[in-house]
Order: sequence, then structure tokens, then C-alpha cells
Amino acid sequence: MKRNILETVFDWIAYVSMIVIFPIIAISGPFVYADSFKEDFWGHIIGIILSIWLSIHIIIGINKSSKLTFVKGLCVTENKEDVLEIIYQNSWTLHQKNKDSYIIAPEGIKTQLNIIFNKEGILVNVISFGKGDMISPFRQLARRNYINTIKDYFEKKYALQ
Repeated sequence: MKRNILETVFDWIAYVSMIVIFPIIAISGPFVYADSFKEDFWGHIIGIILSIWLSIHIIIGINKSSKLTFVKGLCVTENKEDVLEIIYQNSWTLHQKNKDSYIIAPEGIKTQLNIIFNKEGILVNVISFGKGDMISPFRQLARRNYINTIKDYFEKKYALQ
């Protein structure tokens, strides 16, 4: 995807601020509220651990949202027919159809499946959008479900071949 350099910079500033702000707030809590920290030591420790976990989850979400998943298929024409069947079975919407790729919207405009066809199979990428069309790192389960739906269909169809 070609993007404006300014969009890329602002997206990374937003991602970095989300990743950094949670642990900073959690770790600074004991210094700001020193009296309550002594009383609720484990509560603050759990807050720090949860904020670090959330930051790691955001990093993983951003990383996975830009990856392509390979699904083994048969040939390009057969793979296109299979993808159209998956779209029909799941009531998804085909937004754009090119010679080498499809763009599918399973949940309207907030999620987009990008499918690229090649000789051995298909490459799948699922992008979830948040506020302002910024890529959301918080929908890992939904992404995995869409990819698994496509993988399961192809595995069942081509298991005997």
C-alpha cells in the first residue's frame, strides 16, 4: 500500500504513544500516590503488569496487521472461484476485484480482507480500522477468525489432493 509519508509518521506517533503511555502511567502511580502505594502494593503491581501486557499486545497487533498469510491452493482460477464461494457462504462483500487480487469487507467498512492470488495459493491480510481509519491493533481474534475461515475452507477442499 502506498501511503503519504505524513500519514505514516502520524500513525507511528500514535502507535508509539499508545505503547509508551500505559507503562509510564502505571509505573508513575506509586510515586504520585506514595501513601496509597504502601496500602495497596499488590494493586499497583498488578496495574503495572497489566499495562505492560497491554503494550505488548498493541505491539503484536501492529506487527500482525501488516503480515500476509499464505494459504495453499490449486491454481489461480480455481482459487478465485473458491474465494468467491467463501464470500458467498459468509455473506461478505466484494469491494474490489482485480486480475491478481480481491478486497473484501466482511464487516462493512471497519474490516478489510486483502487477498492476492499467485500460482501456488493465495496471500491473505486482514486489516481492522479504528477511529479515523487508523489501523487498529486490538482485533487479533477477529483477524485470526477470518484467516482461519479461509484456511479451513481450502484445507477441507484440497485435503484429498
